[in-house]
Amino acid sequence: MADQSAEVSEQDKDMQLAAMLWWQIIWYASHEGRSEIPSQQEWLSCELAAAIIDEISRKPHWVSWRHNEKNMEIARSRGWQTRLTQALDACVLSDLGSNWIKPFKLLIQFVRYEPGDGGEYDSALRMFHEENVLRNPGHSTFIPHQETYRRARYHIDNESGLSPLERFHVTTACEVIGGCMRLYIERDLAYIKRNYTW
Repeated sequence: MADQSAEVSEQDKDMQLAAMLWWQIIWYASHEGRSEIPSQQEWLSCELAAAIIDEISRKPHWVSWRHNEKNMEIARSRGWQTRLTQALDACVLSDLGSNWIKPFKLLIQFVRYEPGDGGEYDSALRMFHEENVLRNPGHSTFIPHQETYRRARYHIDNESGLSPLERFHVTTACEVIGGCMRLYIERDLAYIKRNYTW
């Protein structure tokens, strides 16, 4: 029983670190708080997954809950969570440098969708996003706050247990993934501006 408890605690610590990496990523994706990003977790999940897949495979991943594989708009993509998870599972982490495997592995686990109760799909990102309101829920976009970035940075530097070298590598990975997300964010913001009134 103690082993299970330690395993759960370790998993909780990993997801807390992944959440702090996520806060850093959206900071970098928003040009350090100077640009809007979508507020819905569906957009953000797809953008993060696409950036991870893009960075590992070196090929754009256009599938989202409103776009197909050819980057064409669709009314609503059924099963997008399953396709997203399958694409993440197909990533070969050994293609990355060894210093990048840990942050990418944590982020894949963070954004992966699993079937939940009542036919809904859940991910750690979705639950974290809903519990930590960083945006006005009445708006379709938001700009991340610098304080959120600082809290994430503090956690990574002082509470994560990472060595200075590991902190350097996870921060670099966050910058790269955030930069990669911008392509997908621009596409999604254009869709939001055309189709949303809020």
